[in-house]
Amino acid sequence: MRDHQPSQPQAGPAARGWVHRLFHGKTAGNIAGALFCLATAYAFGVLGVRFFEVPSASMLPTLELTDRLITVKNRSYVRGDILVLRDRAEGGYIVKRIVG
Repeated sequence: MRDHQPSQPQAGPAARGWVHRLFHGKTAGNIAGALFCLATAYAFGVLGVRFFEVPSASMLPTLELTDRLITVKNRSYVRGDILVLRDRAEGGYIVKRIVG
């Protein structure tokens, strides 16, 4: 007597369905890329996200020389906030803390 098991169909790409193709195919990569581009454009355009490097040691010990900062535009500030301002005389940026 021999054991006979019915053969089951192989689960290939066609058998997995459209959900698998959506999340594991080119479409998923395109959607992820588009969402990343939209999020980046929103962050830099609307929120005003910018990257800076601390140019001097004037903020020691809080910020050291060459620390990197990520800034966001804001309309209101409170005591203790750190600002990055354009230095028109030198042509660069300065980092200051609000104390008053």
